Amino acid sequence: MTTSKLASDRLPDVDRIILDSAWMIRPCELYKEEYRDCTMVRSRFHQLFTTGVKRDCSQWKTDYENCLLWRKNADPEAAKKAIQSESRRVAYRISTVMDNEIWQLRDTPPENWNAPLPEALERLRQNRSRTGQ
Repeated sequence: MTTSKLASDRLPDVDRIILDSAWMIRPCELYKEEYRDCTMVRSRFHQLFTTGVKRDCSQWKTDYENCLLWRKNADPEAAKKAIQSESRRVAYRISTVMDNEIWQLRDTPPENWNAPLPEALERLRQNRSRTGQ
């Protein structure tokens, strides 16, 4: 009887970087789903409506292919490419938060953050909790 091993277990010479960052690689099916969602007609319409251009979805497909190569063949180059792609995605997401000039980040919560709800909202909350909504 054979047991399935992780890709990292099959490769004793895999870079430490890959082993330390392999958690960044999503399940392959998620890359495929992101690509499918990105290329759907509904998504294309939304992209055109919100930005005026269609997004380039090819990176999702590339990430899916690299993920499969890592999963099935323990290909270290494919893992590095997938990790780099995820790192770029995370860096972009963080930069959009940090570059936001509209919202000012707080150092402390508002003084009344835990004040009781107004009476009407409290009744609504109690009614919803009774009905299971």
